[in-house]
Amino acid sequence: MNRIKTLLLLMALLLLRTPLLIAQVTTPDWAKQIYGTDAINGTSQYDDIATDKQGNIYALYWEGGYVTAGGQTTTDSTSSTVLTSWDCNGNLRWMKSFGASGSFLQSGNVGLSLEVDTLGGVYVAGYATSPQAARTMYLSTDTVLNMPAGMRIEYLCKYNSLGQFQWMRTPVYDTALQTPRYNSFSVSPSGEVIWFALLDTGTYDGSAFNISTRKYYAVSYNAAGSFQSVVSLALTPPVSANNDGLVSFKFDPVQNRFYAWTGYNANYGSLSMGNTPIIPPTGTGFGSAVLGAFNRQGQNMWVRQASPDKTSSIWGVTFDDNGTIYLKGISEPGAVFCGDTASNTGGSTWTAHLIALDSNAVVRWSNYASVDIAVSNAPGITYANNTLIATGTYNGTLGWNNQTITNQSAQSKGYAVKVNATTGVAQQLVALSGTTIDGFTCTALDKNGNVYLGGSFEGNMTFGSNTLSSIPSWELNHFLLKYKNVNCGCDLVQPAFSMVHTTGKTYQYSYTGGTPYTALSWDFGDGTPAASGSNPAHTYNALGTYTVCVTATNSCGSNTTCRYLTIDATGVDELSAAFNLIQLHPTPATAQLTIENAGNGTRVDVFDVVGKLTVSETLNGTTDQIDISRLVSGMYLLRFTGKDGEQGMRKFVKE
Repeated sequence: MNRIKTLLLLMALLLLRTPLLIAQVTTPDWAKQIYGTDAINGTSQYDDIATDKQGNIYALYWEGGYVTAGGQTTTDSTSSTVLTSWDCNGNLRWMKSFGASGSFLQSGNVGLSLEVDTLGGVYVAGYATSPQAARTMYLSTDTVLNMPAGMRIEYLCKYNSLGQFQWMRTPVYDTALQTPRYNSFSVSPSGEVIWFALLDTGTYDGSAFNISTRKYYAVSYNAAGSFQSVVSLALTPPVSANNDGLVSFKFDPVQNRFYAWTGYNANYGSLSMGNTPIIPPTGTGFGSAVLGAFNRQGQNMWVRQASPDKTSSIWGVTFDDNGTIYLKGISEPGAVFCGDTASNTGGSTWTAHLIALDSNAVVRWSNYASVDIAVSNAPGITYANNTLIATGTYNGTLGWNNQTITNQSAQSKGYAVKVNATTGVAQQLVALSGTTIDGFTCTALDKNGNVYLGGSFEGNMTFGSNTLSSIPSWELNHFLLKYKNVNCGCDLVQPAFSMVHTTGKTYQYSYTGGTPYTALSWDFGDGTPAASGSNPAHTYNALGTYTVCVTATNSCGSNTTCRYLTIDATGVDELSAAFNLIQLHPTPATAQLTIENAGNGTRVDVFDVVGKLTVSETLNGTTDQIDISRLVSGMYLLRFTGKDGEQGMRKFVKE
């Protein structure tokens, strides 16, 4: 149904001896090389990239010793992580090296992940250890922390966009060095930091909070680094002796909820999310993919598990602004997740997949790669402007829709795929070739559709007019690549719109995005001609789900955003903007349905699938419960009507 008028970016990659024969190739913009004097065990697992609203790029790499980037070299010889910032033209703005005193150790000071906010904040989460002797952990010349022997710390730090140090927090400062702790973090546009960790009983962050039960927790800090709250998440932790199969987390600030995912295997022990026990996997390999949603109080809203008799795993999760969840993972053909069955037209091995879910875990689309040899995934997946970029590694022949690449070497090679986030169709597939070892490990998209890819290589690499050679030639070096969509200094309009149900199957649309623009074009998703203007109305002829898009154009080019519209028997919008923070749980429900964030005075009407009104109540505000015990099992529609008359629709299942 979607007919997006503009393809934001067509990528291609030319590397060393074998050029890629891909239609609609665009010229890469620039490539930068980052390398250190001490190789860190030949790995790039902690790479990360982010971009800010000014178009600056931030890259975090695990590099050791004296590190060189952009023509500059750090002054310390014991660094193990480097944080770099680049402008749109690929000029190095500033660089920070993180390390620890004493002889170089790969575990000395590791930056795990990188986030930015919309206020100029740049955040890094990491850890440092002093396994054998006392050490001094440092963040460049900005701050130091003395660590006794046998110490492990988990830290959060913040810089501003100019590279000026803001603060550092150490939630974990622990002498129990052998106690592994999993952690990750998310940052909201306003700078709220959510740090996720598996915590044992004890006191944390200088007595800021106490933990009495070993569980997973979400710890909140504000943009100034002040502790705000700690919330336990309703899922069981792994067995004490286990270091594998841990759960990953991410915070969605638009839906105001947490997501947790894992590839559940026998090493984990018993796992439950909320009141739902996860079925032990009976297949082999990575285990069984599990995804759960949690509200801000840590309560489980829903949980989905892939079929336990097939191998599957989730490797990355990201979101758009309308509640759509995008998953990247791998699956064995025949694995079923959220009612969708994995397939591999190229063979019987594990295949990579991308899946889009709505906020209630209903599949919007899925796309499975075709591969004759099993693929693996890298953590990188990112979303912007109706575009997804995902990375991984492959051998043999790999295909996504009509895009195909082949790797005939004995080494696994990195690939990146660009996908239309509304339809799920792959638009471009690129790969590294001609190097001994290489791979994409992270990716970012800026507001102008420029694509940035980070990773590592060994040997020689040609990217456009740039030729890079690893230093020394036998060690992995890092790279940062840019594919240009818009010239630096020229900004695309950032489109947005609202939609309101008026009567029957008629909707009023209003453009609420950036200005100035030279043209607006509306695609209502039903095959009718495109419309113009800032406030069009449109009447649909049939019930169904439609993809509504608006394209805004200025002198720099065109930019598109889309939303889903579902017209049911009641003829109202499923995802009205006024109600996009509403949360429903549990799903499916039995006797009572809990509704959160609907707003005081909002009326909710419950309809069955033929449009018969079954329940009608006025809600009090933050958390409400409605009695559904007398309803028969099946699908129901909730129509919300606000005080201003705007309406929105959600679905739920009654067991």
